[in-house]
Amino acid sequence: MHTRREVVGRKALPPGGRGGGITDGEVTKILRNLVNYGFLEKRGDLYVVPDPALRKALEALRC
Repeated sequence: MHTRREVVGRKALPPGGRGGGITDGEVTKILRNLVNYGFLEKRGDLYVVPDPALRKALEALRC
């Protein structure tokens, strides 16, 4: 399991692979949007994928 800092600390690169990282505010906005669209649910301090089919597909996905 990752702590919030470990997840936020990873860098997201723009197209071309150069540039800065993603800010805490951007991560918060993305998570809020994913919750609003139903892709994630917040349970306590964790975000979970509520749809079993999507969860299974995402478990197989590795970046």
